[in-house]
Amino acid sequence: MKLASNICYTSHDQKRSDYRAKMVPRMFVAARRAAASAPKQLTNWLKRYGLSLGKRDATVRDLRLLHHAARGGRYVMVYPLNCDTIQPVEQTLARGGDCDHWAIVVMAVLSSWGVEFALACAGDELDPFQHAYVRAQVGGVWYTLDPKPDQRGEPFDTTAPAQRTTLFKLEAR
Repeated sequence: MKLASNICYTSHDQKRSDYRAKMVPRMFVAARRAAASAPKQLTNWLKRYGLSLGKRDATVRDLRLLHHAARGGRYVMVYPLNCDTIQPVEQTLARGGDCDHWAIVVMAVLSSWGVEFALACAGDELDPFQHAYVRAQVGGVWYTLDPKPDQRGEPFDTTAPAQRTTLFKLEAR
């Protein structure tokens, strides 16, 4: 699947359809590719927090450290606002990104660890895809990693309130 750099919407109806059909699958592909290719920037970024890529028995501590690392990354609002973008993990780590970009970084790491996760999208009835974050399961418990609802981020295992949340799971291959 070729990753489009921009997915733009002309209406909320189109976004409700296209985000689910186009953006979510592209986010999973981008995360899977980053996990498989283990870009040097991602490896070095994790190393600063005492983490690494590769299969492991991830702990809640690992999730906290990953959340802390992503929360410390630069939040950059993407323009135009009626578009969503996919960018390489390396670009997000180097220059920053919005909630979609940081969700891809988090999913790439979790994917490499073999941790079950879901992409969570939050919003309201008009636009249920205003914000993206990740839920991960460790030890049978689901945790929230929402480092980028804005530049300040949210504490581990909390998220900004939303009227509506939709979860998407990566299909096993």
